[in-house]
Amino acid sequence: MNTEEKVMAIIHRYDSDAKVDDQLKDDLMFDSLDMVETAMSVEKEFSISITDEEMEDPMWDTATVQDLIDFVKGKMEELG
Repeated sequence: MNTEEKVMAIIHRYDSDAKVDDQLKDDLMFDSLDMVETAMSVEKEFSISITDEEMEDPMWDTATVQDLIDFVKGKMEELG
């Protein structure tokens, strides 16, 4: 599976109908606990670390699933 498929598999645990253009909070109704659980799942799946500062970024208030995919890809590129 590629990055997008792995992230979608994590998101589908919460909403099996989720699409990449869905907003995490508005469309999928993610609350703060869902966001933390998703971050932990992403960290484990991709062996990356997400800082508290990154989690508190206001961009997550309107982030889409695609934004999360792009975020993970960026973190993976940082690792080389």
